[in-house]
Amino acid sequence: LSNPTVWSHQTVTFNGSNVQTGYVSFTATSGNRSFVNISSVQLNRTFILQSNACNDGGTNIARCLVNARFINSTQIEFTRAVSNVIVDVKWFVVELANGSFVQSATINFTAAETQQNIAISATNLTGSVAFASSQFLGTSTGITNFTSNDVPGKSSFTFNLTNTTNLEITRIVPDNSIANVTFFVIQFNGSTTPGAADAVPTMLIDEPTNTS
Repeated sequence: LSNPTVWSHQTVTFNGSNVQTGYVSFTATSGNRSFVNISSVQLNRTFILQSNACNDGGTNIARCLVNARFINSTQIEFTRAVSNVIVDVKWFVVELANGSFVQSATINFTAAETQQNIAISATNLTGSVAFASSQFLGTSTGITNFTSNDVPGKSSFTFNLTNTTNLEITRIVPDNSIANVTFFVIQFNGSTTPGAADAVPTMLIDEPTNTS
């Protein structure tokens, strides 16, 4: 192979967690919102992860991006900004064991904004992570109305816990378009008491291999 495609994946097991999963498909002519019912969860210890693929070979990144958020404890909303292509979404809802703490919100960015600081409840920095609900092309993404090319940075974000009560969200490439993103800040069970049961999740990692 002269230009091999290389993928890596991680399989993570959290002791005592409950996982729900499924698929959502947007057709070329369907609307830009889809709702999925789930079994009831505790929102303060549950997060969403979703990845998606679209059949667009053109230069319109907005058509391939999907955002996911909780409407309530029994329903998820999937949203895209632009239609006209088929988009398939694979989602996971992960409810963590007692002792974990999850915070989430959907944040809107204007065309001029590149960074926002979001106040959060105090979290332990040594046992917490932050990311977007959507993982498209290996990065945390939201949705955008940018349709002029296929650069995913128009709705790609980084998340930085700058202190125990602040989440810094930075948009990679704003370029006169609006965007929004749903974030989750997770403080894992046991992070306030090192050595407690279930403090460290088990993780299996497949490293990428180049076969060329």
